[in-house]
Amino acid sequence: MNIAMLTNNYKPFVAGVPIAVERLAEGLRACGHTVYIFAPDYHMENDEEEKEREHAMESLETSAGFNPGCTFRFPTTNVKMAGVMPLPLPIFSYLDSIFSELDIDIIHVHHPVLTGNAALHLGRKYHVPVVFTYHTRYEQYIHYARPFRALEKRAANEDAIDAATAQAVVTFTQEQIVQRYLNYFVEQCDLVLAPTQTMADYLEPFDLQTTMEVVPTGLAAEGFKARPQAAGIRKKYLPEDKRYLFCTVSRMAKEKNIDFMLRSLALAKEQIGNIFRVLMIGDGPERDALETLAKELGLEENVTFIGAVPNDEIAAYHQACDLFLFSSRSETQGIVLLEAFASSLPAIAIDATGTGDLVVSGENGMLTSADEQDWADKLATMVKNDMMGEGLSLKEMGAAARNTAEQYEESRIASRVAAYYKRAIGEKQSSIQRELNRKFRPRLGIGAM
Repeated sequence: MNIAMLTNNYKPFVAGVPIAVERLAEGLRACGHTVYIFAPDYHMENDEEEKEREHAMESLETSAGFNPGCTFRFPTTNVKMAGVMPLPLPIFSYLDSIFSELDIDIIHVHHPVLTGNAALHLGRKYHVPVVFTYHTRYEQYIHYARPFRALEKRAANEDAIDAATAQAVVTFTQEQIVQRYLNYFVEQCDLVLAPTQTMADYLEPFDLQTTMEVVPTGLAAEGFKARPQAAGIRKKYLPEDKRYLFCTVSRMAKEKNIDFMLRSLALAKEQIGNIFRVLMIGDGPERDALETLAKELGLEENVTFIGAVPNDEIAAYHQACDLFLFSSRSETQGIVLLEAFASSLPAIAIDATGTGDLVVSGENGMLTSADEQDWADKLATMVKNDMMGEGLSLKEMGAAARNTAEQYEESRIASRVAAYYKRAIGEKQSSIQRELNRKFRPRLGIGAM
């Protein structure tokens, strides 16, 4: 199959969707399919991508050997969404000029706007099915729009006279505008993939007519390999007066709920003492505010903000640690949890969409409520049990976590997706044929009776 993947963000931008796109593309190529990725231009030179494009187009013209595909970068403006993602210029004509040469069998889009709109147009024009992965609870991200950022702050201010009105506007936008548009978009697609069963269950009440399948993001085999650098990382970041090294991997943004984690850590410290350090891996718009909050909470000795780390190096940090910390409530899958599990790292996480599909309390980690004291109490319990030899140790939970991760190896996931693609293509062709038959069906004349 010739597959086109469209995304609003991609590497070098570090986030869950770019990782999911790259892994699925790699898995499908390993199965013998051609995958073309259409992603934003970050205005960074990449000689390797240029060579891949040249090779792909030469293979297309000469039909010489397997063509794995390549990455096309569509033009973008200097305006950035959420402060990091460049806003595309009108891209339909750019995409159309390339599509006309590629003989695409199926389009897989990863966002419902911008590339999502283009995908629907291209699907209709070239009569190919459009698949959409529902990666994100978009209604939880409206704070990136400046007017709603102010409204959410007003709604959170109990002393504000119009707090209730502000909250009503936010809720109306989330439920009646954003969610309704998402429902409309989904019903224009031929197939929807939900990354977890929890996400599929969340979408069920909307009574969407489009076929839906549950397909998690796969894990590359590389993610399971031992990393010798881990020992050096542990030695570097764990002082002699500390016993445990924890970590989290997250974009430092409001929806990731890192402030909740910091306040919970301060409460946990009151119970277990000054025996741990946490590596905060990732960057984002809230980093400065979070560093300030950590100091205010007296966590200067316990929390280290490392910044962004290349994705292929994160496993070494996981393997250097004893426990993975997670507090996001906006995930649809929690790819970072699976990556931690692949390195035999158990996790503590809020029981929310996505996390509940992966973390089994008392086996490969611990689930908590969205209450800071509960999160702190359960973290303290895990540490105390490990120190006192009661119940499963963190190492034993880590072994169970790895067993969970092995079920998500990317070649298995890619094979499932390819089967769904083929079914969608068959259904689309049948639908087109039925429409042609209906349109050109001979009409009986009066005398034919």
